Amino acid sequence: MAQAHWLLSLFTPAAADAVDWRRGNYTVLARGGRVDSPAGSGELKKQIQMVAEGSVLYAGASPCGTAADVAPDGFPHPVFRAGFALSIPLPEGN
Repeated sequence: MAQAHWLLSLFTPAAADAVDWRRGNYTVLARGGRVDSPAGSGELKKQIQMVAEGSVLYAGASPCGTAADVAPDGFPHPVFRAGFALSIPLPEGN
């Protein structure tokens, strides 16, 4: 049975996260930015969609999330954007 989880962090779902996207109350944001690295600074990171803080998701287990590689194509090393879930399970209402 799916339970509501209140997100306290930005979230990128992992393949194993069984989120019921038909339920809940969530906002999706586009996140980008620029790389800051000795290997090359100023290049644009790949833009990804992330679920916003304060969103409520329904999932069969606590969501875990993942860190996505947002390095520009051909960049000499990965650049990760953390999307690990920090959430509080919410009780079911009557």
